[in-house]
Amino acid sequence: MITINRTYTITLLDSNVINYTITSNKSCITIDNASGSFNGTTKKIYVTYYVKDLDCFTNNLITISVSNDKGCSNSFTDTLVNECNSLEVSIEQPDSNNLLFNAIVTGGKPPYLYNWIYGLDNQFTDNEPSLGYHSQKQLTLSWNHNPANILPPGYKNPQGIKVLVKDSNGCISEALNYYSLVCEPFIASQTIAAQCFPLTTGDIRKFVLSLINSGCGNLVNNPLVINYAGTTQRSRGNNSYEITVPEFSTTSIVLPITVTNDKNIPSNTFNVTVTKTGNCKIKPDCASGFILNGYTSNTKTLQFDNSAQSIIHIVDFATDYIDYDTFTFVASAGQVLTNATTLTITNKGVATFNAATKTITYTQTTANVSVIPIKWKVKNDCEIFSQEFTLNINSVLSTAPTVTNLTKTLFFRDTSTTTVTSNNNTTISSLKIITNPTIGTLSVNGNVVTYIPVSYSATNQTVTLQPVNQYGKSGSNFTITYTILSSGVAVPLITCSSLTNYSLFNLLRNGSYTAGGAWTTTSNLQIANNNQVTVTTTGLYNFIYTVTNNTNNTTKATSVTINYINQTISDLDIIYVDISTRKAKITTTGFTPEQLNVITRVNIKVIINTISYPINNVTVGSINNSIIYAEFSLIDEDDNNIIRSNYTSIEVSIPSDLNDCNSEITRIYNKIPQELISTNNTGTGVVGNTILSITEVPSI
Repeated sequence: MITINRTYTITLLDSNVINYTITSNKSCITIDNASGSFNGTTKKIYVTYYVKDLDCFTNNLITISVSNDKGCSNSFTDTLVNECNSLEVSIEQPDSNNLLFNAIVTGGKPPYLYNWIYGLDNQFTDNEPSLGYHSQKQLTLSWNHNPANILPPGYKNPQGIKVLVKDSNGCISEALNYYSLVCEPFIASQTIAAQCFPLTTGDIRKFVLSLINSGCGNLVNNPLVINYAGTTQRSRGNNSYEITVPEFSTTSIVLPITVTNDKNIPSNTFNVTVTKTGNCKIKPDCASGFILNGYTSNTKTLQFDNSAQSIIHIVDFATDYIDYDTFTFVASAGQVLTNATTLTITNKGVATFNAATKTITYTQTTANVSVIPIKWKVKNDCEIFSQEFTLNINSVLSTAPTVTNLTKTLFFRDTSTTTVTSNNNTTISSLKIITNPTIGTLSVNGNVVTYIPVSYSATNQTVTLQPVNQYGKSGSNFTITYTILSSGVAVPLITCSSLTNYSLFNLLRNGSYTAGGAWTTTSNLQIANNNQVTVTTTGLYNFIYTVTNNTNNTTKATSVTINYINQTISDLDIIYVDISTRKAKITTTGFTPEQLNVITRVNIKVIINTISYPINNVTVGSINNSIIYAEFSLIDEDDNNIIRSNYTSIEVSIPSDLNDCNSEITRIYNKIPQELISTNNTGTGVVGNTILSITEVPSI
């Protein structure tokens, strides 16, 4: 209900007796608490009244009539404007994943006051947790919000949020929204294949579960709630968990799981179906102990040249489920265990273990020649300690190997194998590659170097290596220089023009193979300067290029051919058809019938003096033996349909895509001036050089 107070001052006769009435032109308006008084000094009458229920109108007239006991009267008309009609409010929730609400107010008269009320809709009248009127136009609720504990246990949806807004006129407007507490993580059901994880108590199955939240909020690696007896879990970070379940007799089991997000809201219950994989027998690392590669009877000897500062040994177990974080050294006589992964050998050196890289490093403090035993053990995931392993560091002072630079010659695509030996009678147990070749692959195995070139190189390939003896001592670098011989890759040549002083090396790919080999031929041609040849007669010519390895006199050869086909147009005649049409008679040489059948079109140029008028793609009409016939028009449609019968020559071309040559095959027909003939009543005669008329005689 809206109330407006009005006070009016009306001048009337001097009288203490006042009669007044207040009326409205709208029956829905209630006028209440009207009062009046007369001021004898100012001669004014003051009338006060209250107007209620203004929602039923926009502009309304209020009439006030007053009179006294002497019969005098006066009246006043008041026009009321309901400013409350323009006051409106709505509630905005910018993000459905956050319980943040804004009051959006329009109209009325600022400033505004707000009263937020929230709870269940049917409880607004009886139980409204109200914050009272204040200037805060925004309300934030927590996700586990339960005002005044009015929500039943487990109840989440829906709730109502209401705001009442009062402006400076006292007008009040309200808005009501509903929201649901839907911010919960959601993870779809999954199927996981478990792996065998042997323990001493029996077969255990373990798998990794990575969760992806498709709901709101963020998962924060909270512990999972798994409703399956005997299940354990371990967080791996980033919402990934290692789950272990007991052995089960069925082919699969279902684990109902829930997890909580960062708003402390549990997810829906999602199911993870665990299926068996493998036989799941107890593995040797739990049943029979530990298997370590490179150790014989749990012992390994590592040769160490004490001219170096340290030596590294990688712990390489053949079995899984080793817990390297449990590694511990075992001190022998003359040794001190500083901690589980640091062992000090008195007056000799220090051994350390790095669990991340799985390496034992021995660093000497004093050079000496002796065998230093380093004992250690480690647990597996079954919490079982291994037997003791002994790593013997055989510390010696040795002589570094020396190798003289080597040269090798090999054919392209051949494999070169070189056994490297030392000049000072020391052992070379391995080779380090310092620089690789720019072409091909280089590998070493012990003291054997293998090189395979994958392409030809006109320049030598040089590699740098370093010899290492059996104690790990490195000698000075040396080089192997490889000369690559090649007979080349032949490129057959088809040509339509004669070859005069042609270089056969151009028939080898890249033109690189210009030395080290010799050209020969089975054709009746002479080869000059080991590569120059002249071909003028059509035919197929064969050549062989042979390269000899001077080291072992082995040879490699490649063959190549030159096919000189000499396809030409040997003659061209133009046949008169009618005044605007001619037929080209094209006599060819060097084409086989199959090659002629490929020619379906020709290009023609009509030439008048020095100006050419091209007619392209003229269809071949017929082919008779080696003669091609193609009819064409002399009408130039682009030049007022002029007939260019005054041509001085005709050029015909067979396009390059229709012949085996690399360019068009052309021939020109020159028009020969004929004597002019005059016909009159007295007979026929030759008229010297005087031109009477021009008539082209059809060819027969």
